[in-house]
Amino acid sequence: MLSLWQEFREDILVREEVFEDKVLRAKNLQPSSRTIWRYLLHDAGVRGLLLYRLAKWSAAHSIPMLPSIFSQLNVILNGLSIDHRATIGYALALPHPIGVVIGNVIIEDCVWIFSSVVLGGRGSRTMVEDGGPYIEQGVSIGTGAKVLGPVRVGARSRIGANSVVLTDVPPDSVVVGVPGRILVQTPKNETME
Repeated sequence: MLSLWQEFREDILVREEVFEDKVLRAKNLQPSSRTIWRYLLHDAGVRGLLLYRLAKWSAAHSIPMLPSIFSQLNVILNGLSIDHRATIGYALALPHPIGVVIGNVIIEDCVWIFSSVVLGGRGSRTMVEDGGPYIEQGVSIGTGAKVLGPVRVGARSRIGANSVVLTDVPPDSVVVGVPGRILVQTPKNETME
């Protein structure tokens, strides 16, 4: 259990390093959130990640019922559903986690997911074989977006609000619409702001 706490604490510290500007602004606006316990009280996204990590840990240690209990607590307390089979990197930002559903997916580091986003399968019986979405580092997924099926979203891409992504997205792209289409793709030598 101690290693899980250390992993969670490290996740918070990495989150602070990566999003230092954002966290410093938040601390200036809300100075009470300087300790981990204050983060747990004020940030539903952080609480949601803690409950996800507890569910994943209990599943890895074959403790019956606990993954389901932690997952249901996550839905009740935070309005957030994360499958314990998901693989989530460090510094996942969930600024408004209400309505977010994360299925059996892989999410790399420094990803932003806004409210009512769905990441998962298309409901086929082959979901286990096909797998779910793979979200690379630095992706931002706008409010209400859906990323469904065995889709790979390239690094630093942006998924617009209410978009439905059913095909792969190259790195450094902006995707909008239903179905999602690439609006802008930044060349490799340029950076997105």
